[in-house]
Amino acid sequence: MQGKRILLVEDDTLIAMDIAMSLQDQGYTVSGPVRNEAEAFDLLTRETPDIAILDVHLGRDTDSFGIAKELRHRNIPLFFLTGYSEATIDVPDTLVGTTRLGKPVATKHLLRTIEAELAD
Repeated sequence: MQGKRILLVEDDTLIAMDIAMSLQDQGYTVSGPVRNEAEAFDLLTRETPDIAILDVHLGRDTDSFGIAKELRHRNIPLFFLTGYSEATIDVPDTLVGTTRLGKPVATKHLLRTIEAELAD
């Protein structure tokens, strides 16, 4: 799976840097990390990722569901990374069933999820 391009949408700088470095150490190319949907949409005008990792909550009162819908429309695999419990996230019907990993996430779980999503 090395060489695959991963879009990383994460508003917490330290978490984003940690994830990006872990992925790059495994041979992935990281697009971003970007902090919000506007940056993610802008990046999508220039690049096409193989998969995306999306933090659910991006700052105050914003989420990543718009970019998730666009990625689904483009048939780009994605999964959510969140520190919130499933009960507190109101996922749109079109995104129900999307894989979710909790924060903090171990690198081995992150890598397994990437490989599984790319294999589907």
